[in-house]
Amino acid sequence: MKSKIKILLMLIVTACLLSGYAWLSSSFDIELTDEKHENVYVDMLLPFDTDDSFYTDYNENANNTTMPVLDKNCELAEYSKNGYRSMYIHYSGANLYHSVLNDNSVSRSISLPNALRELDSTPYGEEAFMAFCSKYKKCRFAAFDDKGNILCVSKDVKLKKFPDNYINYTIEWNIAENKIKPHYQISAGGLIINIILSLCSVFCIFMQPALKSSYIRQYQNGKRKSPGILITSGICTAFSLFAVLCWLPSLFFALIHFNFWGILFVALPIISLIVGIVYFKNFITDMEISKKSETNQQ
Repeated sequence: MKSKIKILLMLIVTACLLSGYAWLSSSFDIELTDEKHENVYVDMLLPFDTDDSFYTDYNENANNTTMPVLDKNCELAEYSKNGYRSMYIHYSGANLYHSVLNDNSVSRSISLPNALRELDSTPYGEEAFMAFCSKYKKCRFAAFDDKGNILCVSKDVKLKKFPDNYINYTIEWNIAENKIKPHYQISAGGLIINIILSLCSVFCIFMQPALKSSYIRQYQNGKRKSPGILITSGICTAFSLFAVLCWLPSLFFALIHFNFWGILFVALPIISLIVGIVYFKNFITDMEISKKSETNQQ
């Protein structure tokens, strides 16, 4: 009965964690970190061709944003290095904003076209955002002035990272040194997978001592070789390592946003991996000793 109550509590906690993802936005927010740039605008450069379904010679929606209206022949409009093109100028329906906040700081954000969001069933367009990231895979950012002259172009930035993360936090960019630091936040689907991996790690933690007990019984019964136990222990250890690798990209996010529960879910695969390495190593050592003992007896 107690075990059922514990499982129920764990499921409730998991549901609470997942519900926290309702507020996730689906836009790119850029912060220029070197100094204030009230008159510097930011565009996203995407690797897309003229035959892309969203390509346009001139994005008419650009006139409805807080960005400056640029000439169709400005430097930003003509940029096509390595196949990268301006999202602001050439991506139909793209929404870019340059907003001055109450404290005189400047906020820059890039949102997907409404046409993409309308095809999405999630409240904040997460599915459309993930599909967008999956399609283009990487991007660059361009800083430009109100005439469309390019001031700086960043290095390539990945839109998705293993296993299922995407840009959703503020992207920090120091234009003077051209150093850009994207922050990746895990998607709801990625979170579910990671939590399942963490909970399965609990099974692996208890599995290793159980395998040890089984090995001892077999040893006492005269069975010195137990390849099945060694293989099972190795599989559990490998699974724990996989779970740890899955959590790594979202480690900082989990620790900051989930506090105790974030630490717990991140710690479970790590503990499982440590336990697995210890037991797997012991199995190998014990079997080598048994093998040497049998050889000496012969």
